[in-house]
Amino acid sequence: MKVLCGLFEPDSGRVLINGIDIRQIGINNYHRMIACVMQDDRLFSGSIRENICGFAEEMDEEWMVECARASHIHDVIMNMPMGYETLIGELGEGLSGGQKQRIFIARALYRKPGILFMDEATSALDSESEHFVNVAIKNMNITG
Repeated sequence: MKVLCGLFEPDSGRVLINGIDIRQIGINNYHRMIACVMQDDRLFSGSIRENICGFAEEMDEEWMVECARASHIHDVIMNMPMGYETLIGELGEGLSGGQKQRIFIARALYRKPGILFMDEATSALDSESEHFVNVAIKNMNITG
């Protein structure tokens, strides 16, 4: 998975996107094209809004909510006293494993990736949430 995400070079072979080696695309360009939700992802110290939007200077509120809905976390966030302004630490204190994973998924979707890699990204979700997230991602029309 880390090779596909461009974090390591393959020992042999190549990673191709539409027949083009990602080294020709350039690793920075490749990283702008993809989003990865890894099993060991981490939250950042800040608000839920900042964690989903990646601390972007100009946050798209409507898109953020759509991504949170698609990852089945919007209603949970809205039931928190401070909603999207709820502060969380790097360890995600007070959030369940499934809630953290859904925030990671919302963060990845917010980037509008051409390719979305998920490494056991739904392992902490119940089957209903996992199904909802999978259907929502398919319907978002963000990946090629």
